[in-house]
Amino acid sequence: FITGAHGTTLKPISIELQRILSITGHDKINRFFSIQNTFRVVQQLNTVQNKRSEIFCADFSPLFTNLSHNVVKEKLYYLIDLIYDRYNSSASGRSYHKNDLKGIIDFILRNSFAYYGGNLYQQHKGIPQGNNASPQIADLTLAVMEYQYIRNNIQSGHPLSFSLNRTFRYIDDLFHISDGKDEFVRITTDMYHHSLTLEQTNTGPKESAFLDMSIKVTITGAIQTSLYNKTDDYSFSVVRYPHYESNIPISLV
Repeated sequence: FITGAHGTTLKPISIELQRILSITGHDKINRFFSIQNTFRVVQQLNTVQNKRSEIFCADFSPLFTNLSHNVVKEKLYYLIDLIYDRYNSSASGRSYHKNDLKGIIDFILRNSFAYYGGNLYQQHKGIPQGNNASPQIADLTLAVMEYQYIRNNIQSGHPLSFSLNRTFRYIDDLFHISDGKDEFVRITTDMYHHSLTLEQTNTGPKESAFLDMSIKVTITGAIQTSLYNKTDDYSFSVVRYPHYESNIPISLV
């Protein structure tokens, strides 16, 4: 179910949480896997020159359906504690104590309802879809897992011998390329919560689609990229109806 709706009573507070998490997340998480677009992916792929490179592309299917709310809160509370350690006030805008933010997150997770077939259902597991803050909640929950895994390895004196440099994630879509794909898959079982299973989306190790890109490892080991449109894979034609006030050439009307 998509539990968000226009005019819902949660709309104002979810928009506010979206704004807050968008700001706080960049401080600690941006240097890891999380991306906002494919620009950084293209830059990294341009440096690849390895015939043994293999691609692993997958998504976290249970993130929005099965992940425990307690796990979501644990990870986001950890991030909030990491960033905020005292009261803050601002004369030019709203300010929140970290306990206020935790309360907002808890309230949004607990108050996700869907009305269907004459029955009212409350979502007890999974990140609610349709809420304004849902993308940030999902992204930062996974980002904290990645941050903790890497930090714990460094602090224990066992830095990763396996490079994760060419790993990218857009919310629940994960992309990795290296000559040690199987080792990366093994690492993900330790990095992410056990309830989060990765479903591989590419059928061959040498090519994959990721967001708006089609990516292929050539016979020389270089990476070839091109634009990708998911609707091209459909077995039927997709008809798009533009808004009647759009600047459409008369020849196309």
